[in-house]
Amino acid sequence: MNVLQELLDPVPVREFLHSNFSRLPFAMPNKAERYTRDLTEADFAAMVEGSRSILRIVRDGRLVEDKAHISWAEAQAYHRRGYTLLVRYAERSSAKLEALAGEFADFFHAPVDIQVYLTPNKSQAFGWHYDLEEVFIIQVKGCKEYTIRQNTLNPLPVWENMPAGLPYDRETSRLRMTCRLEAGDWLYIPSGWWHIAQTQEESIHLSIGVMPVVRLKLFEFLKQRLAYSPFWCQRLAWVQRDEAGSTVPKEPDKRLWEDMRTQLNGILTREQTFHEFLQYLVDTKRGLGVESPAADA
Repeated sequence: MNVLQELLDPVPVREFLHSNFSRLPFAMPNKAERYTRDLTEADFAAMVEGSRSILRIVRDGRLVEDKAHISWAEAQAYHRRGYTLLVRYAERSSAKLEALAGEFADFFHAPVDIQVYLTPNKSQAFGWHYDLEEVFIIQVKGCKEYTIRQNTLNPLPVWENMPAGLPYDRETSRLRMTCRLEAGDWLYIPSGWWHIAQTQEESIHLSIGVMPVVRLKLFEFLKQRLAYSPFWCQRLAWVQRDEAGSTVPKEPDKRLWEDMRTQLNGILTREQTFHEFLQYLVDTKRGLGVESPAADA
């Protein structure tokens, strides 16, 4: 039984993927209870002090210290004063979380990182925000209440379209819900959905971020695949500008554009390219084994 089957049981994985994944939030009580037993104070101390993870100290949406290098005792002192301890890349400092991240990565064929939040009572780490990742939250200790809202401003975020700020005050969506997590419960928040959390009592939770695989992956695949084709490695001619700063296309530029479009259309209409792209998406090395397309030259 993989980790998703364990968390969803008795809901079929296929049903979750069809109805909720990348679409709607989903939560289940008690299905993550083993994490309340498996993770100990010694584990969290190792994550906080681990040199391969990143410790952030935050309070009410304000980053107080980034990449902090302090002892577990010093971190606990911050925590007692009302600060949240946020460990990024916690899987790098914990064999248990490394195994958990690996299970998610193997299932979704995508990069995964785990953040650990140790939050005092009646506190919040951040204000309204959304994440690029598909987020699975496992409540390890205490209680936390989430408010979740659909994002109509940037519903399909990727690195390239993320704004400098997150303008929650401009959101108009009426689709809004709340979810109270207690130890052993878990919650899924789709990529792009607004959320904010408030602890009801001292809380520890895992935030498992699965980087979404988007259609733009096709261009990464093509770049890697066509890197061995002499045609696609030809240097482009210098493009001139007129006095107004606009580009000045020349007849050779137009012919080259038509040649590239014809070549690309030929590649994309091949059944072999389709199957190679699917293999690229599930390859843990992200397509390093794709055959060199010498025939495309």
